[in-house]
Amino acid sequence: MLTATNANPFPATLDVPIGAAGQAIEADDKALNRTDGILTWSPTLPPGGRADLRYRY
Repeated sequence: MLTATNANPFPATLDVPIGAAGQAIEADDKALNRTDGILTWSPTLPPGGRADLRYRY
């Protein structure tokens, strides 16, 4: 599991690549996008917010 938090007083967007291009990855969050063939988790965290991603190879 991957957890991201935002301690800033403003929203923050992350781009977190998961694995390698073409790698089979299963994630609970269906909102993952592919960037250059790599699954990428891109949550926008509100001020003081938190997001969790559960995934497995």
